[in-house]
Amino acid sequence: MATNRGITLSTGGGTINVNSGITTIYGGTISGTTTFTKDGLGTFVLTGTKTDTANPTYIVLKQGTYIVRSDSPNIDGQTFTGAGDLVIEPASTSFSTNPLDTFNIHLVDVTGGVPNSGLLGSLTVGKNGNLSRVNISGSLTTYGNQTFYAPVTQSADVTLTTTTGIINFTGTLNSDNSTPKNLTISGGTLKLDGIVGATNPLNNITTTNGGALDLNAAISGTASLTVAGVSDLGADVTTSGAQTYTGAVTVSGTGPRTLTGTTITNSSTINGGSIALAISGNSSIGGAITSVTNFSVSGTTGIGANVSTTGTQTYTGAVTINSADRILTTTSASAGDTIVFGSTVDSDGATARALTITTGGNTPTVRFNGVVGGTNPVGAIAITGALDLNAIIQKTSDSSAGATSLTVSGVSDLGANVNTSGIQTYTGAVTLSGADRTLKGSTITNSSTITGATFSLTETGNAVINGAISGVNIFSVSGTTSVGADVSTTGTQTHSGAVTVNGAARTLTTTGDNVTFSSTVNSDSGGARNLTIATGTAATVQFNGTVGNTYALGAIAITGTSAALDLNAAITNATSLSVSGASDLGANVTTTGNSQTYSGPVTLSTNTTLTDAGNILFSSTVDGAYSLTIVNTSSGNITFTGAVGGTTPLTGLDITTNTLTAAAIKSTGTLSVNNALASSITGIISDGTTALAVTKSGVGTLTLSGANTYTGGTSVSNGVIKAGISSTGSVTNGAFGTGTVTVSSTG
Repeated sequence: MATNRGITLSTGGGTINVNSGITTIYGGTISGTTTFTKDGLGTFVLTGTKTDTANPTYIVLKQGTYIVRSDSPNIDGQTFTGAGDLVIEPASTSFSTNPLDTFNIHLVDVTGGVPNSGLLGSLTVGKNGNLSRVNISGSLTTYGNQTFYAPVTQSADVTLTTTTGIINFTGTLNSDNSTPKNLTISGGTLKLDGIVGATNPLNNITTTNGGALDLNAAISGTASLTVAGVSDLGADVTTSGAQTYTGAVTVSGTGPRTLTGTTITNSSTINGGSIALAISGNSSIGGAITSVTNFSVSGTTGIGANVSTTGTQTYTGAVTINSADRILTTTSASAGDTIVFGSTVDSDGATARALTITTGGNTPTVRFNGVVGGTNPVGAIAITGALDLNAIIQKTSDSSAGATSLTVSGVSDLGANVNTSGIQTYTGAVTLSGADRTLKGSTITNSSTITGATFSLTETGNAVINGAISGVNIFSVSGTTSVGADVSTTGTQTHSGAVTVNGAARTLTTTGDNVTFSSTVNSDSGGARNLTIATGTAATVQFNGTVGNTYALGAIAITGTSAALDLNAAITNATSLSVSGASDLGANVTTTGNSQTYSGPVTLSTNTTLTDAGNILFSSTVDGAYSLTIVNTSSGNITFTGAVGGTTPLTGLDITTNTLTAAAIKSTGTLSVNNALASSITGIISDGTTALAVTKSGVGTLTLSGANTYTGGTSVSNGVIKAGISSTGSVTNGAFGTGTVTVSSTG
């Protein structure tokens, strides 16, 4: 088209029709105040000018492409509409910066008064390589893409609208001065290839109507970012306020990726793209996070969806488990801190939310540095991995349970107490650290060792001990105890509930203090289990509940220097009993075949019966103002090596045995001996506070060789008594039966 001829628009306006595949370049001047229309599918390039004497002047792009090509384009007062594509580009590489380095464009969808009006198909400003600034002072609307090849500034709050297209800023984007401007994107996708806000930050960046974000350069200093659609975060985002991602988020690029703001909210999923994601600020997780390497939050975290990483997870601020049970997963199998909670962990309300934490094995560590369940208790805490607990699991206001339950597959370092309403299960080795520890729950199970590091351990609830406990000071269980491994302490051991000796022979050791059983003690159903209790000097083993009443025990051995027995309930069924120190017998003892051995002094605190099929040995004295009955049910022997009743006389002594060997006996009531084989009492038999009578039955011979002083009668119904001449009292012939009495002179 000849460029030396001007085009003047008449009253009815003018139209240029460029057919498809044709490019028409015009360098002249288009003047007039009426509407100029570009028609046809081809391209019209204006390298000249269009002058306007009216404002606004409409340019209708019915179809095809309209290009304004000038280093200093003059489009002030021109309003573009229609379905065609508009391109404004420099004739050289960049728009002119002298004298004018910016220009204003205005696009509208005019619904009446202009023929063939409608949304522009697309808008392109600049071209690759343009370095001159473009200023947007008003809202722009297109059906398709809007592309800005330029550093762009906003001199006002603007809304860029596209029905289906991409709004692409290839260069930087800033406010035009220190006053931040709002940018709203309606529909389509906002694609940012240049840094946003580095010079003069924007205020609020918002996408609406499903508008997506494709971020390839950092957003810096913006007040807030709100994305209605999906987001591809290929660069960092820094806002002074909130960031809200309603649609699915993909993290891309080389990473790591950092989102900085007051609160970062993702309402849908985040796919990490196998790079690290750091949130500097608070985090509200409303959609699942997956495929992230390392994930960290510097502020508070609302976990409203599951989080899965290949590396570490670090939650520095308070954590709230929201809406439902949640799962945190890392596939990392590396040792060390893998998932770290730097502050408190709570449910979002009265409903306890379960927290499952799964690592790549039993070696990675889950660390809690803040109180768990202190405000709103959590549900079941299940950890696949190791536990490093540095703050209590317990509700702060009333010291009630802070979690429903706790299970740990790996090792546990308990640097704080644990209070659950349900079970606690520690599969790996447990170490107590920092101070004495209390574990409160329905049943506390340790499947591996517990090392106390000299601290005390209190288990409030039932205990299932399947791993050895050692290095503990004081150990106590308020509920039942299943002793499936040995327990060693430096202080006391107290088992308040029923005790079951489980799986095999077990040893309870204390280097200097008492062991107390406040309820029953039994073996498990698999067989009679031996129980050895090894104590330190002057320690006492106390039984306050019956022993063996349901399932018999094996050998009960109380060992140690001066290890004492305080028996306040019957041993109804055990294989044997041995006590290295003193014994206070406040109940009966029944053993089934091996022996009863009392190495230290014995004190009776009630009328007592000792029954055994084997030997019963008293290696020291026996005292107490109560009666003692000893029944040997088989071929065993009864031996007293120390005085009986020497300090506190008995009120009666009844012995049934094969052989009796005794020293001095002092008692009131009756000394009754039923012996099958030769027996002897070598010490003095004497009265207690009242007279003592002696009766003899059984086919064996009983030799009384001491200078006896008892004053009661002597009755023999069977066998033989050999008595010294110094014995006093009467010999009643009527009590002899078929036996005989031989009295030997002492000379």
